[in-house]
Amino acid sequence: MPKARALLKEPLVHFLLIGAVIFAAHTLWQSRQSTAERTIIISQDALQRLSTIWAGEAGREPTPDDVRGLLAEYVREEVLYREALRLGLDEDDTIIRRRLAQKMGFLLSNDTSTQTLTDADLRTAFDANPEQYRAPVRISFVHVPFNIPSAGTSRDAEIANIAARLNTPDAPSPDQVGDPFMLARRHVDIDETSLGRLFGRDFARDVFELPVGEWSQPLRSRLADHLVKIDTRTPGGIPAFETVADKVRANETERQKRVRDAAALETLMERYQVIIDGAPS
Repeated sequence: MPKARALLKEPLVHFLLIGAVIFAAHTLWQSRQSTAERTIIISQDALQRLSTIWAGEAGREPTPDDVRGLLAEYVREEVLYREALRLGLDEDDTIIRRRLAQKMGFLLSNDTSTQTLTDADLRTAFDANPEQYRAPVRISFVHVPFNIPSAGTSRDAEIANIAARLNTPDAPSPDQVGDPFMLARRHVDIDETSLGRLFGRDFARDVFELPVGEWSQPLRSRLADHLVKIDTRTPGGIPAFETVADKVRANETERQKRVRDAAALETLMERYQVIIDGAPS
C-alpha cells in the first residue's frame, strides 16, 4: 500500500493519468461528433418548405406519396452533400466559390436599415441631377411600307404615285396601300430610342427630323421603304418634381443600398491582407 501511494506521487504517473483522461474524453467526443455528423434531422419547418416549393412547381398540394418522395430525395441529396464535404470536394471548385460569394453578397445586401427619405431629401436629390429625369421627345406617326426591291429593279414610280395620292383631299387610308408588313403601321407616343429598336437608328433619326402633318419622301429602314407622316410631337424636357417623385424615391433608395453594400464589403475586406507575387498590395 505504501508503494502504491508513493507511485501515485510520481509525476510520470500523473502525466499518464491525465493523458488517459484526455484520450478517453477525445474518444467520447469523436464518437458523439461522428454520430452527429451521420444524423440527418428533418424538421417540420424543413418539411413544410419542401412541400411549399413542390406545390408551387406542380400547381397542387403534395399527396402522402409525393411527400415520401420529397423526403427520399432530400435525404439522398443531404447524404451526397455531407460526403462531398467530408472528401473536400468543395475545395478549389470555381462554381462553388462563386455561388458562396454570391450568397454572401446577398447577406450583405439584406440589411433593411435604409434611411427614411423625406420630401426634402427627394427634392435635393432631384435638384442635384435633374437630367436623369429628362423626358424624351415623343411622336405619334403613321407609315406606309414598301418591300425593298431586288437589285436592278425599282419601285420609285409606284411609291411616287401613292405619295401623290396620300396628299390629296380624297387620299386613301394609309392602312390600305403599300405592302403587307410585320409591324404596326401606327405608333403612338414613341421615343426615338424605342423606334430605333424596331426599325433601326438611322430610320428613327430621320423620322424624328420630319415636320408634323406632312408625308415624307421615301425613307429606308432595315425592314422596308416607308412613307411617313407624324401626327403629333410631344416635346421632351425636365419634368416637374411632383410628377417623378416616386421615381426619385426609388432611385435614392437604390443608391443608398449601393452605398451601404459597398461600405459593408469594405469593412469585410479590411480584415484581409492581399499578397500578389509575394508583395503586399
